[in-house]
Amino acid sequence: MRKSKDSRLSLTSTLFFILALLSSFSTHSQPAQRFIIHFHQGLDNQQLNSIESELKHLIPISFEVRKNTNPSSWIIIFQQRLTAAQLKEINENLLNNALISNIEMDQLLEIKPASSTSH
Repeated sequence: MRKSKDSRLSLTSTLFFILALLSSFSTHSQPAQRFIIHFHQGLDNQQLNSIESELKHLIPISFEVRKNTNPSSWIIIFQQRLTAAQLKEINENLLNNALISNIEMDQLLEIKPASSTSH
């Protein structure tokens, strides 16, 4: 069981790090960095307070927690950009929490208008 959690932690951390790194290379104005924390189940008040406290301890900048209508996931919005190394460290630490099942970058959908061609 420990090996599968370590493998999951390693793979998830690596993917999270790559996504964070790629997002930091963009040259145009970026929206706030966001990630989604998925929990194994909804949280009771004690668990909720524990996770919020852990986030405040791990994240070195201002952030906002948006508790989804789905009680088993939160969206975390950073007020400033974090480096890929900071994001990786936060991700690795949070995945050690037994309440958390998965963490992913929140990718905003960008729709570009189709180019019109006249005949």
